[in-house]
Amino acid sequence: MSEPPKVVPTREEDAVPVEPSIAGDRIDQLVYEGLRNAVIEHATAGRSVPVSRNGKVVWLTPEELLQGESHSSGSCC
Repeated sequence: MSEPPKVVPTREEDAVPVEPSIAGDRIDQLVYEGLRNAVIEHATAGRSVPVSRNGKVVWLTPEELLQGESHSSGSCC
């Protein structure tokens, strides 16, 4: 049987400092991969995705999203 989830203190005086266990660059990489996977999942399901371009919201079609994936240069969205 698994352990119950740990309770996170809600009061600042109850908080215990925790050393980061993952380097910042690795966190950035994991966030990027998660975003990339979500965009691909939306595109393959036929859903458009909003992005920001020049301060405006633009909706990319699934075709545009998947085309960008085939020419991926490491930048997402």
